[in-house]
Amino acid sequence: MRHSSALISHPLDVFIVVVIVVVCRFVQPAVFLSALGRRFRRSRQLSFVSSPSTSTSSSSSSSSSSFYASAPSPPPPPPPPQNLVVMGPTPMRIRGKRKALSSPAKTGALMASTPPTKIRRSLASVLASRPPRQRLSSLESLPAEMLESILLYSSNLSLPRASHVIGAKLSQRATLLRLFMWSFHETWHQWFGIPANQPVHHVPQSRDEECIPCHGDAALQSAVLELPWVDIDFILQAQQTWADRYARDRWYQHSAPWHDDDATTGHAHAGGYAHFDARACFDVDFQQAVKLALPFRQWPEWRTQDVHPLARLPTALITGPWDDEQLRRLFWLTRGGIMMDHKDRPLPPWEVKLQCLENAVVCAAEPNALVANCLMGCWIYVYLPREVVARQLTSLERRIQWGADSSESKKILRWAWDLLFLCMQLPDCHLLA
Repeated sequence: MRHSSALISHPLDVFIVVVIVVVCRFVQPAVFLSALGRRFRRSRQLSFVSSPSTSTSSSSSSSSSSFYASAPSPPPPPPPPQNLVVMGPTPMRIRGKRKALSSPAKTGALMASTPPTKIRRSLASVLASRPPRQRLSSLESLPAEMLESILLYSSNLSLPRASHVIGAKLSQRATLLRLFMWSFHETWHQWFGIPANQPVHHVPQSRDEECIPCHGDAALQSAVLELPWVDIDFILQAQQTWADRYARDRWYQHSAPWHDDDATTGHAHAGGYAHFDARACFDVDFQQAVKLALPFRQWPEWRTQDVHPLARLPTALITGPWDDEQLRRLFWLTRGGIMMDHKDRPLPPWEVKLQCLENAVVCAAEPNALVANCLMGCWIYVYLPREVVARQLTSLERRIQWGADSSESKKILRWAWDLLFLCMQLPDCHLLA
């Protein structure tokens, strides 16, 4: 009892005990206890909601109510972390079974991450989606053989430039050889193997050799000689191919002057039947022409008639400077009968003639005797400006007097000076003021 009296010594506690005893007499204990529990819980909720000032003002009541509290309330749970990634269930693939994706967002993410797969299309849809190719014209669709015939019979060198397709079909070496042979066929057929010193009887009789009509188209030959793929190797191949087909049983004789005899050269200057070899005969004539330092251009005997006399020399072969291939091609054309002094040939501009004179003789490191023999005729000294001629004479005089040239080179320099000085004196040279 000592402990019981100590527990209920407070007046308020005694009052509560008395009230419980009285109520328990008239009300069932279970109902009373449940109502009392609800009241107690409500009071504790109100005590937690109340402000701190209220709790501090009534210290006695709070201490008494905390005495009857059974246990402190648990702390609130901590908030979930912000960057927590919730992993979904791992999808399992079952062979032969297709399942729809769980969400449209996940479907969009998968489509963005995976590359698109190829879709099998029909051949008609593929061909329809391609850009339409440019259809070939009726001329471009012709085979190369027919285009070659059109090119030869029309003699229109602009046909290969009409389109890339036609140009590609007409770029075969065999086609180019046939075009060159077609351009020179009539001239070669008329004059093959006949040197210039051979007397030729023409019917009807002509006044001089320049009036003998030469077969062939000079304009076509000039245009073909200007083409970039025409070099000395191509010319000799075309000439040999033509001779094997049309002149196998014809006589051929050299006409260029030789410095050595037949025993030294190993080649017969008189020629003969089946003697012609385009490359071998040309090489012998060229080597002999290089050895001849003295001007021999005034000798008409060294020419043949492989080219129409009115055919036009390419400008690059006139002006220079000349490499070995250009020297050989220049010699083949001048040996073949191109005559720069022909009365019916229009003269080139004086700037072209002046450039030829300077690159061949006046300003050359070593005067080129072969170029002087092939080109420097009377045509180069006429219709020049008088001051230009005077300037060239002064340059030649200084070089002859103070230059360290060889005797052969000085001989060419004096020869050029003599012709220029003669032009200054003669009114027929028509020097320009």
